[in-house]
Amino acid sequence: MTRTTLLRNAWIRAGLLLVVVGWVPWSLITLVVALGGWPGLNPIVPRLLFMFTGWPAVACLIIGSFQVKRDLALRSLAAAAAPHPQRTATPLPWMQRPAARRALGAIGLGLVMYGTNGMLHRQGRSAAVALAVGVVAVYWAFVGRLPLRLRR
Repeated sequence: MTRTTLLRNAWIRAGLLLVVVGWVPWSLITLVVALGGWPGLNPIVPRLLFMFTGWPAVACLIIGSFQVKRDLALRSLAAAAAPHPQRTATPLPWMQRPAARRALGAIGLGLVMYGTNGMLHRQGRSAAVALAVGVVAVYWAFVGRLPLRLRR
């Protein structure tokens, strides 16, 4: 993966923007305090920026890197299959394997049951998240793709 390939992805650009906006001010202020430049400083706003941009930045960077890797693999398969039109392409995603889809379906059903039970006992967000992730996992296990496309 080259740098230009990575920077073309919108998820990676968003993740890097979140890193610059949220992590750099906190890091600079922490460095100044550690060097003794401003000993009594308590930077609450940069800490909040770091807290609210930390995990979204990591998530954006991970999603973007997986998309870039997938696109490079698709391009290499397309280039390999182009001179030989009679060849059939092998299934790319690991989710096309029946064992993986069965395992994901079982995990999804477990999450749906956990989330439904939690919603009945008013457990809150964790139950709602488990229910939503479980429904998506079951859908993916049956259909073989996500209900929403995570592409640019």
